[in-house]
This record gives sequence, structure tokens and C-alpha cells, in this order.
Amino acid sequence: MGTIKDFRSYEQMDKIYRLLETHGKSHQPYIVKFERGNQLLIFFGSRHSNKTDDLQVTEIENLWSIFIEHTNSTKVAVGEGGIRSASSTKAESITEHSEAGLLAWLARRDNIEVVSPEPDRTEEIGYLLAEGFTTAQILTYYFARQMLQWKRSDHLSYTVWQDYASDCMKKYGSVYQWNESTDLQNILSLYSKVAGKAFDPSDEKTLYELSRPSANSVAAASGLYRDLSVYTAIKAYWKGGKDIFAVYGSGHALVLELALHRLAYAA
Repeated sequence: MGTIKDFRSYEQMDKIYRLLETHGKSHQPYIVKFERGNQLLIFFGSRHSNKTDDLQVTEIENLWSIFIEHTNSTKVAVGEGGIRSASSTKAESITEHSEAGLLAWLARRDNIEVVSPEPDRTEEIGYLLAEGFTTAQILTYYFARQMLQWKRSDHLSYTVWQDYASDCMKKYGSVYQWNESTDLQNILSLYSKVAGKAFDPSDEKTLYELSRPSANSVAAASGLYRDLSVYTAIKAYWKGGKDIFAVYGSGHALVLELALHRLAYAA
């Protein structure tokens, strides 16, 4: 698997987060914006939230207005985690799908194509196994990542964590022929072995560490695989002359910033 030399490492990403924290900005979105000729690229590095009164909702809408009003008539929106269906109202879209739902709602309103260049899950799992990670490590990482999302935002829509976890892990089970069961009882057993402790839905610190690329090598490998997929798609759209509005977690914006700058201003 190739790498992009201008991608920031996860250690560099963490260093920037710590610097932002010293200035009281660690929870603010990280926004990357480039303009060249008649093209505009906005990459909104979000803080995942499905609160309708979150300040980043207004920030996304303000930047979206700039994107829509820009003179280039060919545009595309790039969203994280698959293409979300917009609900009838903006508030419902945000509550159900966080900022990805807001992006879907704005794009539907303004008739803009939405794409989600997530890597094929089956290929990603095959890649992680080929890199030497065990099934237990991979499933624990996916479980921890989903449950961190539940702890931070999805619990507002899905109140019973067991139902949420079961549904999520069934989806992972449906895309790959694992040598382990993906039923919740077995996932909790694998989690205990990998994490060294029983799962506690209130233990955000452990979930964060298992999901953090600079702390978990499975997370780092998965993150690189996803960042390459996102960058490859954005590069193709930029080379095709489109304006681009992307909304992904702030970590992706930090990793991709230098590579996107090189892409935007390449001779």
C-alpha cells in the first residue's frame, strides 16, 4: 500500500492537538481552505456532534454558502461514513447523522452531488489481516470506535448501548467471513482480552485510546487506509475541475492538510 509523503503522521497530528489545547482551541473545528483559479476546496475538520445548537453547524452553513456562491458551476460534496439520507428537516438530519446529516441536507437543498470515498470494508479488513493484526485486535478496534461514537453523540438517538453495539457489529459481520463470531457476547469477550479489562460503556478514556491512531497500531493502519481513499477521491475531483466541500473528522483534516495544499497549488 502506498503512502503520501505530505501526510502528517499521527504523532504530528497529536502535537498539533496539544498545541491547540494550550490555546483553548482543542474542541474547535479544523478548517482547511484553498482557492486557485476558478476552483475552491474547503475541508471542514469537524468535531463529531449531533447537537442542533452546536456552533459548528453555523460554521458549516457559512462555509457552505461560500462554496455555493463560488463561480465554478461544477461542485461535489464529500462526506464521511457513507452517504447519509437527509431527513425532512435540518434538525432531524443533524440529530440522526451528526454533521454528515447536515451535509446531506444542505446538498439535497442545493442539488449538489454527495460522495463518500470510504474504502471498501472487505478490502480494508483484508489489508489489516495482511498487516499481521489478529481478528480479535481488528474487531476490538471497530467495536471501540463505534462505541466511542455512541458515547459522544449517538446515545442521544440510540439509548440502549447493547442494541446499538449489536447492530453495528452485525454489519461488520456481514461484510467479511470472520473466524470469530461478531455477536455481542463474543465481541465483549474479545474486548476484555485485548483491552485487559471488561467493557464499560462509560469508560470513554479506554475507548478513545483504542480508537486513537497514535496509541493503537490497528487504528493507525485503518486511518491511513481511509485517508488514502479520501485523498485519492479529492485529487480526482480537483483534477476534474470541481469545487469540493468535504466534511470529515478534524484528525483527517490535520493529516491531509499539507497534501491538499500541494495538490491545490501544484504547478
